[in-house]
Amino acid sequence: MHVKHMNNKYKNMKKESGGVVYVSHRESFCYGHRMHSKYFSKEDNKKIFGKCNEINGHGHNCILEVTLRGNVNNKSGMITKDVKELKKAIKDVIVNEWDHKNLNLDTSIFRDLNPTVENMVVAIWNLLQKRIKDGRLYEVKLHETDKISAYYRGK
Repeated sequence: MHVKHMNNKYKNMKKESGGVVYVSHRESFCYGHRMHSKYFSKEDNKKIFGKCNEINGHGHNCILEVTLRGNVNNKSGMITKDVKELKKAIKDVIVNEWDHKNLNLDTSIFRDLNPTVENMVVAIWNLLQKRIKDGRLYEVKLHETDKISAYYRGK
């Protein structure tokens, strides 16, 4: 098919915008942490968290996946004004603050909050929601390992 005919074919397609589209962006980063709850005794922490409760902590290479949702804008063909804005928010608020850090010692959020993967996705959601103000934040998913992940979709 000639280019001219192909352009006419697509030009005549009806612009549809009836459904919701989900777009995800992934970033990877590394962190260390110690899983320990101030509400449990030393013995209970050891029983509940096992080797993850070691005094010097342990590390993870994780993958963070942030999903936005919305209707496709007919002019831009995208659901968000600027994908670079999403990438920048993830880098600024999470990666630059948590990458190669001990979350218990180097972040204010986890000084008093046990840095479980569950608490981490809620914290990430709360931090990103302040930057992504158009209400399109749909899901935050953190793959702590290739076997463990958690996701959060807000309240």
